[in-house]
Amino acid sequence: MTASPTEIDPRFERSVGFWLRAYPRRWRATRADELTAVLADMAAPGARRLDVRSALGLLRAGWGTRWRERPPFWVAVGYRWQMSVPAPRYRAWVRDDIEGPLFPAREVAWRLWFIFVMMGWQVHFGNYGPEIFIGYVLLFVAIIGLSDARNRRSAAKRALRASPDDPPGQWGLISVSTLRDRWTADPALRWTTGLLAVGALGWNAAALARSLRTVTCSTGTAAGDQCSASVWGMSTLGLLVVVLGALAVAVPLGLLVLERLRRELPRRPEQPSRHVVRPTVGMAIGATAIGVMVAGEAWLEVVGRWPMVLAPLAGPLCLVLVVPAAAAAWVVRAGEPDVTVVDVRRVALTGRPPAVDALTEGLVGAYRAGPSDAGLLAAQQDQPAGPGWVLGTAR
Repeated sequence: MTASPTEIDPRFERSVGFWLRAYPRRWRATRADELTAVLADMAAPGARRLDVRSALGLLRAGWGTRWRERPPFWVAVGYRWQMSVPAPRYRAWVRDDIEGPLFPAREVAWRLWFIFVMMGWQVHFGNYGPEIFIGYVLLFVAIIGLSDARNRRSAAKRALRASPDDPPGQWGLISVSTLRDRWTADPALRWTTGLLAVGALGWNAAALARSLRTVTCSTGTAAGDQCSASVWGMSTLGLLVVVLGALAVAVPLGLLVLERLRRELPRRPEQPSRHVVRPTVGMAIGATAIGVMVAGEAWLEVVGRWPMVLAPLAGPLCLVLVVPAAAAAWVVRAGEPDVTVVDVRRVALTGRPPAVDALTEGLVGAYRAGPSDAGLLAAQQDQPAGPGWVLGTAR
């Protein structure tokens, strides 16, 4: 008799769950609870952690399962570089790859080698400093991270789309009319506010530091005399005027956004079928890479490694935008947790209430039923999945 989930010590369950990560996601989704209950029955009374022997057994068996079910190396390379589509029998592996939290890291790892080779060559043999190489790497990570959701959808459309020739028992994605995913606004607004704050502080501080610098120059009579020289052409007073002007624009914009969101968000239409999702970890990594790029570029302008180009323009612009972004983040954080990014954007830019989502073409999971699944087909015959296909819940 196996232990019920309510009788298992939560600490023991977490320990088993940690070692079960050696198995593929699809395996854990169907067998993790049963195996946890069996291990709880076999463990000593009051055990809080899985014993070393059982943990090593799970580790060895899990990685063995991964190795047996993964496609051959060249099939995986073709899939990574978007040159080929794996056979239907590898769809479970592809699905685990796309839905896994490390998908953006794998995308970066399989594509970043080219940038390393090319930029390393230019840094070594050209007149480029290491900051160019680091900047390109951060830019690449930011692009891959921020487009994580789009990359996952593209990979799913390319490698998981069902075919009429699929044999029974196969899982795939089919096109149906559905509601598109909407990003929840709270984390997105907090990230945006943080990035704009980094840009406003970094670039304005860089412009101020360069305006206050003095340089050593030759006066013609005694080399090395100190002379006050303008490095980039704007005085401290001029910079102060620009910053105050940006604040004079930012505060009214922030108040306008605050008033619109407070008025319209509580009156938004009810949409119980809406599919609201949180931004992915890859998108958070991309936003962090942008923040590092902004701070690094501002520092390079301060020390004179790069010309003062972005700071006089981007600093005031970020200052203008950070106040409305902070106002929107405060409204959503205070009392509107289920608001989406598209709702905030529509209300803030137009002052109109959020619109109801319309149906659009999307992909949903489906199972290709066989003769033994006649009851399943009869129960879901009204679903527009096509002959032999039964809709699932995966998106």
